[in-house]
Amino acid sequence: MFNLISKVQAASLGQIGEGSNLLLESNIYDETSSTFDWMEVFNFGAQVLFLVAAIACFVYLVMGGITMITSGGEAAKKDKARNQIVFAAIGLLIVGAAFAIWRLILAVVGMSELQIGF
Repeated sequence: MFNLISKVQAASLGQIGEGSNLLLESNIYDETSSTFDWMEVFNFGAQVLFLVAAIACFVYLVMGGITMITSGGEAAKKDKARNQIVFAAIGLLIVGAAFAIWRLILAVVGMSELQIGF
């Protein structure tokens, strides 16, 4: 996936010739069998989902911190902010555990080359 992104960037900068086909040069399209590699696409989708979930949890955590700072000592706002921070931390733990399980499953089934490249 990162190989394809770098090739697209190179093409946009004019570093790749006009007769070059980006799909044929990427890992997603298999030149030998002329088939689309669905595992690469699925892996890319998983990468995006993990990244979006982690960013969402982090943003929710920061919002809870801001709510805590601006609560002004009000008990209801402090409780709401504390719950928001706790839920965001639990969400981050769940995303981390799902990421670890994903890598473990890929290693067990012998597809470690598809591991997420964070």
